[in-house]
Amino acid sequence: MPYTTLGERIKTLRESKGLSRAELMDALSIHNLGRFESNERIPGAAILIALSNFFNVSIDWILTGKDDSDKSTTLNTFEVSPEEIHFIKLLRKLPERERIKIEGMAEMKLAECQTISSPNSSNYLSGGEKEAIKRDLA
Repeated sequence: MPYTTLGERIKTLRESKGLSRAELMDALSIHNLGRFESNERIPGAAILIALSNFFNVSIDWILTGKDDSDKSTTLNTFEVSPEEIHFIKLLRKLPERERIKIEGMAEMKLAECQTISSPNSSNYLSGGEKEAIKRDLA
């Protein structure tokens, strides 16, 4: 079904993530979402960019319903939990340098988990140490 108005497209994007208006406004630090969805106001460039990045759709699609860019025209349908939204809010409050550090730590932890769970994991840890790490990461 084509979404004929800008407001309908914004609402569809929000609902595709299972977010309330308040949750999306908090996640993007915006106001007036209800007015955008009811077509009372048109979002400015900064809000359009934030919506485009958050939902991984082009600004063209948000504005017109048509997408000539390389970004996907389909809605990203994975769910964002309240905990993930809270984590995003916390990250956005940090300076860029600290966010980069946290990203690096997360990548290291992921690599560590993958190494521990692989059948050819490192010989540097004893079996007991590996089990302790698995327990700590669970």
